[in-house]
Amino acid sequence: MKSSLLSSGMLGLCLWITPVLRGEVKTWTHDTGSDFEEGTLENVVVSSQGTAELARQTSAFVNLDVAHVWSMVREEDGSVLVGTGSPGRVVRVKPTGEIQSLHEARDQQMFAVTVGPDGSIYYAASPGGEVFRYSRDGQVSTLFETEETYIWGLAIDSAGRLLIATGPQGRLYRVDATGKGEIFFQAKQKHLLSMALAKDGSIFLGTSTDGLIYRVDPAGKGFVLYDAAQADVHTLLLHEDGTLFAGTGTPERPNFPSPSASRWSPRGVAWAAAWSLVLAPPLVPVAEAPAPAPAPKPVARPGLAGVGENSVYRIAASGHCDEIFRDKCLVLSLGWQEGKLLVGTGQEGKLYAIDPLTRVRQTLARLDSGQIQAMISLPAGNVVLGTGTPGNLWRVEARYSPRGTIESSPHDAKMQARWGQGSTSAEVPTGARLLVEFRAGNVEKPDETWSLWSSDARSLPISRFLQYRATLESGQGNESPQLRNLSVYYATVNRPPIVDSIDVPNFAQTPVADGSTKIEIKWKGSDPNGDTLLYDVDVRKEEWPEWVAVAREMNETSFKWDPGSYPSGQYRFRVTASDAPSNRQSDQATSSKESEPFVLDRQAPAVTISSATQVGQKLDVSTVAKDDRTRLVSASYSLNGIDWWPLFPDDGIFDSSEEAIRFQTGELQPHTYLLLVRFRDSAGHWGVADQVIRVEAPAKGNAPDG
Repeated sequence: MKSSLLSSGMLGLCLWITPVLRGEVKTWTHDTGSDFEEGTLENVVVSSQGTAELARQTSAFVNLDVAHVWSMVREEDGSVLVGTGSPGRVVRVKPTGEIQSLHEARDQQMFAVTVGPDGSIYYAASPGGEVFRYSRDGQVSTLFETEETYIWGLAIDSAGRLLIATGPQGRLYRVDATGKGEIFFQAKQKHLLSMALAKDGSIFLGTSTDGLIYRVDPAGKGFVLYDAAQADVHTLLLHEDGTLFAGTGTPERPNFPSPSASRWSPRGVAWAAAWSLVLAPPLVPVAEAPAPAPAPKPVARPGLAGVGENSVYRIAASGHCDEIFRDKCLVLSLGWQEGKLLVGTGQEGKLYAIDPLTRVRQTLARLDSGQIQAMISLPAGNVVLGTGTPGNLWRVEARYSPRGTIESSPHDAKMQARWGQGSTSAEVPTGARLLVEFRAGNVEKPDETWSLWSSDARSLPISRFLQYRATLESGQGNESPQLRNLSVYYATVNRPPIVDSIDVPNFAQTPVADGSTKIEIKWKGSDPNGDTLLYDVDVRKEEWPEWVAVAREMNETSFKWDPGSYPSGQYRFRVTASDAPSNRQSDQATSSKESEPFVLDRQAPAVTISSATQVGQKLDVSTVAKDDRTRLVSASYSLNGIDWWPLFPDDGIFDSSEEAIRFQTGELQPHTYLLLVRFRDSAGHWGVADQVIRVEAPAKGNAPDG
């Protein structure tokens, strides 16, 4: 009986955290498979729906001291017959774990082994083509010579005849007990990689390299049942209800031997021994095969698989097919346990369990071996796995592991935080147990400086990193806790906001007058905690003893200031940021930043005409201008205010607040003139000086000739 457990800590957490860290509560949540799998899992598996539960008890059964376990079949007494590679052996593993060697061919691979109705054992060594019979009295004989290079599968039909799936000519042989055989079916494809038998006498075959699945009727008539999206249908499993499951094992980079290689060459044998690593059947020269019967047009593929992706297809007795699994792996073996389809894969040695109806999958185990190449069911729901590199036998029991843990990767709050109580969403059966603990520290990788584990995260010290450990226990092993969601609330310790910059326009280049357009002051602010900020703006003249407020509690990061009412002088702005909207009064923090000093110039330059004397019919003029705040940028003169003529400083450049200019006018007629000289400062103010001067006619004795 299962009881639903929703942690009561969530309510207590909210009541505790609200008055202390109001508005700043954050949540660290794990509720997906990828979330849980980021951590370290021990005897815990995660489904594709994100539920974590205990793994089935998995243990090493037998070490066979070989590179590969290729095939397995169970005898009546519960012993398991195993075909291996590198070296090629047929061994009997008794229920006690005792090993009995029946046959060895060091340079060959035992891809197929089966048991006949009378208890005789049939096996084949590849490359080769011979099928051997090991009788109950221990006598070994050659039953049949196929003249093929590879024998991928052996099975006994309802009439007690031996079926032999071969390559690379795509032939299915049928041999009776006397050793008389025939080619029962010829495929267009080069290899018949997998085989399964139905109760009605139908034979299912998985092929390479077109990824076809054949159904061959008792008369030898073939029909393409499905055309997979991958090239190699590596394994078939027929359920008792007539549903066929097919797994593909097409490698990412097939590695074919040279066409000139002999089928008996050491290179060909070595390559076959490593077949599980590349999962591409060897192609070697063979005699011309008989022309196969025309096959029906394959069913259209639903879509090509990505590079390295393989699938498990479910084909109903009606012929309807759908894909129930796809991943970037090699599907090497299929089995059945407790209503779930087991999928053995490579190259990472993962064992999956799939609910065929919901397609929800779990990672049951990840073995030290790289490939799960064979699988067989035992009584009481147990399953034996045969692996490659190295070749071992593993036992997966129907019972759950007694205990398992999920130790998360540390969560980084980015700064020191106060931790709240965690909450879980889980189902915990009666007798089972789920315990969640936490620890915290200030270094990313947990070490001796971290706190001890605690079931209450609120007791942990203020720190930057947090980690949880979920311990699942099965009690009697019949049921497991199921963890769906784990959340931890926390709030980072409040840190002051930051005013990053203040942008003040260059007032020295901005004309200012009463009623002028306002000037925009801009700034940038940030908060390490992500708090909402308010800003105060103050201004201060150099001579003033205190700052003067110009704006308060602004949400914006700019302000338009009217300098027209302020006197000339050197000023600064100060912007103060406050995180008050996000924190209680005792936790609020502020910080300020002052702008660079700037000059506000409200005065025009003072201009004087030092001298203006007549030289011939011209005026020789000396003038000086001085500004109390800003640089002078231009000058000009006019007679009678009619035309203005540019002037330039005696030193050739306007580069200071005081400039002297000496200039001469053009020749003038005798008359009274108003001489005007003006200077402009960088703030746009004009200063003007004037002088009335009389230009006299030249003396008669000095009249020009002519």
